[in-house]
Amino acid sequence: MLNFRHTCIVVLDLNSALEFYVSKLGMKIIDCETLEGPYPDELLGIKNVRLTYVKLDFLNQLPPRFELHYYENPIVEDVIPFGHISLTTENLDVEYERLKKLGVNFVSPPIVAPDTGRKVCFCTDPDFNLIELVEDV
Repeated sequence: MLNFRHTCIVVLDLNSALEFYVSKLGMKIIDCETLEGPYPDELLGIKNVRLTYVKLDFLNQLPPRFELHYYENPIVEDVIPFGHISLTTENLDVEYERLKKLGVNFVSPPIVAPDTGRKVCFCTDPDFNLIELVEDV
């Protein structure tokens, strides 16, 4: 079974985006990290990726329901520019196999995030919109 986790958008200028979402809309930064190396390369299917993500919310809801992605590498025009939606599952391996049998296209199999231990993978819908599947371990 899947549950909604968060929505993500890709931004061209992280500082301007934070000025808008934090200073103008009043959202709060819950977490901010930069990812690079084998894990995000394999997870996103992009070589030499350097990605800063910022988790934001109004109510310090866990998990946060809104996320910004800023690609330092590659140039954002080289990646899918709309971000993703994220869904949570209790058993990612079971969901991965179930969806794969139904013909769902995956970017990668489930991978354990080195920093959190969560299992994560991305698949695409028929229009190639990214959907992140996460199991909190």
